Amino acid sequence: MQIMYFYLEGRKSFMKPLLARFYRRVAGNECFQLDQYYHENMQLKIRTLLEAAKGQIEYGQLHKEFRDVKAELINTFLMNEQLNLQRHVAERSQNILKQAQQAEQINQNRLLSDIIEAAQKSLDTNLKSNLPEIQKASFKSALRGLAQGKMTYENDPLIDMILKTIREHVSKIQNLSPAEQKKLISLSKDQLAAIQANDKKAKEDFLRAEPKIDQTLKNYDNVKRQLASWGQ
Repeated sequence: MQIMYFYLEGRKSFMKPLLARFYRRVAGNECFQLDQYYHENMQLKIRTLLEAAKGQIEYGQLHKEFRDVKAELINTFLMNEQLNLQRHVAERSQNILKQAQQAEQINQNRLLSDIIEAAQKSLDTNLKSNLPEIQKASFKSALRGLAQGKMTYENDPLIDMILKTIREHVSKIQNLSPAEQKKLISLSKDQLAAIQANDKKAKEDFLRAEPKIDQTLKNYDNVKRQLASWGQ
């Protein structure tokens, strides 16, 4: 009988839904389980969300620190480049002044050479035309020096000729206006062009020179692209 009862009841359970109290019991059990583990589940969920939020906050702080370091490095780089530029401009200015001074010294030496050359030509001309008289006067001057115990070259005709020629050229220069005197030793167009060419080359070399940065930075593609077109 018992076997028949279970058979009939089992067959009915396949044909019809179970009793409502079964569903109530299952729903009640689920609600009980949810109530028992709600706080623990919420803690786990909140802990997971907090870990994700903490990671985002740490990433944000790290990104902010990175941007601060990047800005500081850029400012340092720009400051160094500004100092290099100021140093470069000062060096170029000094080089221009030195080259101009050297050119003026060359012009002064050339002017003195012209005076010496003129004195030499005048001396050669007088020697060719008045050689016997000059030799006689020079001999007398030498005898006078021997008599005095020292050579003073007093009344030496050669020295008088040289000094006369020098005085004539100096007098011509002194009679010029200040502007004309300045023009005698001022830089010529060729000298100015040479100084400008040297300064232009120094400028181009400075612009083409790569900035002094760490070698590891030069390995980055964007840095390589910037350096490839640097100074162009």
